[in-house]
Amino acid sequence: MPSHKRSYQPHDDSQNSANAGTLASASESPSSPSHRKRPRVHESERPTSQPDSSRNEDNAPDDNLTGEHGNTPPRTQYEIMRDADWQHLQHEELDDRMATQKVLGRTVQIGSNNAAESGIIESVTCINFMCHERLHVELGPLINFVVGENGSGKSAVLTAITLCLGAKASSTNRGGSLKAFIKEGKDSSLIQVKLKNRGEGAYQPEIYGNAIVVERHFNKTGVSGFKIKNGMGSRTISTTRQTIDDIVEHFCLQVDNPLNILSQDNARQFLNSASGALKYKYFVQGVQLESLDRDYRLIEESLENTDAKLNSHDGHLERLKSNADQAHRLANIVRGNNQMRETLQVIRQKLIWAQVIKMEEATAEENQNLQVQETRVRQLEQQRQASLANIDAIMSRILKFKEDCDQATHEYDVFCEQHAEIEAEFTKVKQTVQSLHQEERMAQSQWQAAREEIRQTMEKIKEEEARLNAATGDARARKQEELDNAKVSLQENMNACNDLRASQPDLYQTLETAKADLNEAESEARSKISQISEVDEEIKRLHRAKGNFLDAFPPNMGRLLSLIEKENSWSSKPVGPVGRFVALKRPEWSSIIEKFLGQTPQAFLVKTKSDMDRLRHLMNTAGVKNCPIIKTFGQTLDLTGKEPDPRYNTILRVLDFDNTMVRDALIINHSIEQVILIKDRTEAESVVFEKKPKNSVGCLCFHDHASKRGSGLLLSSRDGSNFSTSPIDRFNGSPRLRSDSEDQIKHRQEHKQHLSADYEQIQQRVNAARAECQKHSSSIMKIDSEVKTLESNQRRVRNLITDLETELDSFESGDNHLRMLRATLKDYQESEQHHGTQYGALVDRKSKESGIMQQSAGRVKLGRQQKAELEKKIEKAKTKVSTNEDALRVAQTDKINIQETLERANTELDQIREQVVKKNSIALKLEQDALAVTSGRIEMDAGENHENLTAKFKSLQHQLRELESRLGGTPEEIVEREQIAMQKYNEGKNLFQELLLTQKALRRALTERIERWRYFQRHLSARTRVNFSYLLSERGFRGKMIIDHRSKILILQVEPDEHRKNGKGRSTNTLSGGEKSFSSICMLLSIWEAMGSSIRCLDEFDVFMDNVNRAISTNMLITAARRSVSRQYILITPNAIEGRAELDKDVKVIRLTDPRQRQLTSMV
Repeated sequence: MPSHKRSYQPHDDSQNSANAGTLASASESPSSPSHRKRPRVHESERPTSQPDSSRNEDNAPDDNLTGEHGNTPPRTQYEIMRDADWQHLQHEELDDRMATQKVLGRTVQIGSNNAAESGIIESVTCINFMCHERLHVELGPLINFVVGENGSGKSAVLTAITLCLGAKASSTNRGGSLKAFIKEGKDSSLIQVKLKNRGEGAYQPEIYGNAIVVERHFNKTGVSGFKIKNGMGSRTISTTRQTIDDIVEHFCLQVDNPLNILSQDNARQFLNSASGALKYKYFVQGVQLESLDRDYRLIEESLENTDAKLNSHDGHLERLKSNADQAHRLANIVRGNNQMRETLQVIRQKLIWAQVIKMEEATAEENQNLQVQETRVRQLEQQRQASLANIDAIMSRILKFKEDCDQATHEYDVFCEQHAEIEAEFTKVKQTVQSLHQEERMAQSQWQAAREEIRQTMEKIKEEEARLNAATGDARARKQEELDNAKVSLQENMNACNDLRASQPDLYQTLETAKADLNEAESEARSKISQISEVDEEIKRLHRAKGNFLDAFPPNMGRLLSLIEKENSWSSKPVGPVGRFVALKRPEWSSIIEKFLGQTPQAFLVKTKSDMDRLRHLMNTAGVKNCPIIKTFGQTLDLTGKEPDPRYNTILRVLDFDNTMVRDALIINHSIEQVILIKDRTEAESVVFEKKPKNSVGCLCFHDHASKRGSGLLLSSRDGSNFSTSPIDRFNGSPRLRSDSEDQIKHRQEHKQHLSADYEQIQQRVNAARAECQKHSSSIMKIDSEVKTLESNQRRVRNLITDLETELDSFESGDNHLRMLRATLKDYQESEQHHGTQYGALVDRKSKESGIMQQSAGRVKLGRQQKAELEKKIEKAKTKVSTNEDALRVAQTDKINIQETLERANTELDQIREQVVKKNSIALKLEQDALAVTSGRIEMDAGENHENLTAKFKSLQHQLRELESRLGGTPEEIVEREQIAMQKYNEGKNLFQELLLTQKALRRALTERIERWRYFQRHLSARTRVNFSYLLSERGFRGKMIIDHRSKILILQVEPDEHRKNGKGRSTNTLSGGEKSFSSICMLLSIWEAMGSSIRCLDEFDVFMDNVNRAISTNMLITAARRSVSRQYILITPNAIEGRAELDKDVKVIRLTDPRQRQLTSMV
């Protein structure tokens, strides 16, 4: 229920009569913090428009006692009750005397006017508002006069206060919407009001602080909003209109009260041209009588609606009572017949225990079946474990034999490379020995012929010298000495030359070694270039395969898949190729895993032998080769406790599967769940060889040799020993496992970069070997140059010897014959020396090469024997692998069959267990239910069983049903109906009584509130009338205010001439403009005295006054404001404030200048 609104405030603490005391107690002070909020009124019930300022005195009713609506009676029951035949207004004279006493008592002494601690306006700021680009006004806490010329922004201050505190644009009479208040040429506007928020009456001071800043912003597009900030304006607390309403209500600002903030148009209309009915409307709205009346009218309507509902509820209560009586009568009939029900109850109990006994017998039989099936499952499980152990043993042997085969193949390949080199070396040495043998025989015959010629020639010379031994002398001796010295020099030269020639074989051997290193490095470089080309080709294939995944599989795969789709006789459609259903998450392992899986990624999976034969026929039809067919079973493998530690990656963990059958096939055939992946070889060897992880059969790692980049190694150990390392070559085909093609390409590109880096290193080795060859070639060339120099010296010395010998011959009288003999001897000696040296070198070299040939021949023979042994070893290992693979396929088939049988047996076992549990549960539940409705187990009589008990029960039950059909239900239902009917009747009766009591209380409260409303209406009217007369007297006027609540008009009668004692007063229409404005000011102040708002605003109150009336009105406003303690007044006038008002501390005069003048001043 809405609470009443406070619209009247006594202004002194003394009560001069009982009625005055009652008034003071009924009207609580609005300045009290706990009573400052006024009740909320729904938007639809608030005043939606202000009085039309276009109306004038010609259209208004006459200001007399009998207006247009004077004799119109109330139209509703509420108005009749509210007005009570106007009895409360029959004692106006008494009320006026009481109000006069209070007013006169108030004027004896006026205390100091203190500023309110909260609920008043501290400042107003306008940006791009109306015609002002920026307008800021700091207001005083008490009395404010805002003065200035037209256009200076006086009225804009009140308009900004009205709009910023939540009023509608139409209520200002300045525009129909907020867009009309935006300054011309601007797109948006902002107005801000700062409210004081101190003391006990502050609104949420812990949030807002000492002040509340309210901002309202709007733009040309019609968008508007609020911002409520703390006192510093630094933080926005809220942006909702509800918060504005709560703050305005808390401080009781009443911005929607037409008399609280009188705008310029409303002030002119109110002061000069308002009719009696319009003045009355302003009065009842200003003192909140209209708002209270509207709230009470809603309460009355609610009570009337409740009365109508209570009337209909009375008939409903009678129906409930009749139903309860009827149900009670039938229940009494039922209670008189119990013999048949007792017999039926005994049979029901026996029937319940008969069901228990029957279910217990069925449960015992089912337990026997369970034991038999459990025994069968244990036997099958033992067979499955034995099959798994057999498969593990076979796989271990296969792995061992594969390792042995791979190791033997690797050894064979390495040995073949080495043996080819030995064979080539033997062939080369053999050819060299044969060539040397022929050269040796030729050199020997030439050397022996030269020696024979020397012997014969020397004999001839001796004979000739003996004949010519007559002519000798000193000159001959000297020449002979020179000749001997020349011969010695020639021999030394020849020895030096022979030494250099002896060093040449070693240099040539070193050069050959360097050339071999160069050839090896160049071969590796060519191999790297080939590998890079292969990777480039793989990248091209990956780019081409983006649109067609079948390119990675054998030819005609698309045709085979089409034939499989068209075939309709499958017992279960084949799954394949396997690679379509497997996605690789780690592309760096692609090549190694593809090589490890062999042909399985292009295999097909089937479940039956008939499907296998049919698929093989389709493969032959489509021309597809190299695609294995693997038979699987349909149950999914459980890997719980069968995988290595989660910190290790396995092949299974780097693959994603679209089909569980594909996953199980790879697990069965390749143990992918137990092959771990470690990139680094050292780490892999440490893990596998030092402490092999549980549930692991091997480890794949990358090859650490640069020449094997991209390849891998398979590390394995058995029983902590028998370590083995098998190479895994790169897979050079297109990837058959699905993966992100971009990741694959990126991985190949990275691999190409590594190969390119290896090629750069090998190229450095090539360059170094080439430099070494050049170095040794230079050394050989240097020796050859020195040999040529020595040979040139030999020729020079030989020429000298020839000359000396010629001179010696001249001493012998020109014996030409002896000279010719000696020349011939010399030639033969040179030939003998040459052929002898050549023969000796050939003999020595032939001996050495023959020894090398014998050693090489032994190595070739031994190598051929070892090669044959390795070939036998490889063939033997392959035979073992093939034999064990056949055994593995048989074992896997047996395991699949056992697994399928075990799965079926487990399924049957689970079903039997479910039946046992279900029947045990049913038996237990039946027994518990039986014990719940009986006192204990009931033994069956002889011959009683579930069937004949059921027949007896149905017979008695049929008899009871016939009885119940006549009564309209079972006994339980009839008794339950009685309880429900009585409960409904009692509940309805209690509810009706509670509603009656609540309605009476609400009606009593409404009556009390309307009585208080009439009390407010009576004393507020009297107080307003007396205040009006008192204010008139301050200028020497006399007159009175007539408030006719019956006719809803307010009439002012004023007599400006105080000497006309017998004058009744004149209507305001006959007064001058100044007198009329002064009278209206007196009326406004008298109404303000009855209002509870903390701020009061009036625009252009003295526009029609002369200087005398203006001065008196101004001082009157100031005096009245000082009597209204802690109230803030904002009074706007275009004229200057005269008299003492400007000098008082509680009065603040705010002078505004024309914006155009401010612009001119700034320009100057």
